[in-house]
Amino acid sequence: MNFAGSISHVSSFDELITEGEIEEHSLLQLRLGAVAMVKGMLACASDKCLAFHSREYVPFCVELFTEVHEYCMGPISLRYHAFNLLQTWFRKFLHLVSTDAVQCKNFIQSYLMRKTLDIVWLNWDSPVDDVSELATGSLKHLFEAWEVAHKDQDRLSGKDPSPFYSSILLKLKSVAWYIKGQYRVMSALVPYVGSQFVSETFVPTINSMS
Repeated sequence: MNFAGSISHVSSFDELITEGEIEEHSLLQLRLGAVAMVKGMLACASDKCLAFHSREYVPFCVELFTEVHEYCMGPISLRYHAFNLLQTWFRKFLHLVSTDAVQCKNFIQSYLMRKTLDIVWLNWDSPVDDVSELATGSLKHLFEAWEVAHKDQDRLSGKDPSPFYSSILLKLKSVAWYIKGQYRVMSALVPYVGSQFVSETFVPTINSMS
């Protein structure tokens, strides 16, 4: 039996591109399927299910966040859907923590804070339509979660902002003025640090450029 030519190969550069595109499309479909599955879990699962400590006292909703974060750090073709999923996750998580269904203060002020800020910094000027707005929306949700975790503290006492907010302001000061995404972040910060503090922080920098 003659097996000549039975081995899979490409006969031209055009065919190579076509096979590569098909493979990329198939991979994207798999990833979109995974995003849809996680979104379905968040939409349909009960509070009790999402708050269930499946292992090592980690609520199921927290385990899902690691998956959502991975999607947001994934290929750019997935970013819009991934950040929509992140919005869904935050809304469900905020509901759980505000009703005391889960107690996640340590998670909020460590892992959640760090990972959310990472993806916001990487996507606040994303070329993908609506992703920069969704990233800023996720940051607003993070601020809400932070406030819930620190609801016993009086943030309106007239003192300087917490180190958490101050660290974000410090990050913004190091960003070039023409990066548009930083102004969305600055706007999101105002309700928590006050417009006067933002002005006092950035006006000297603006004046130095004039």
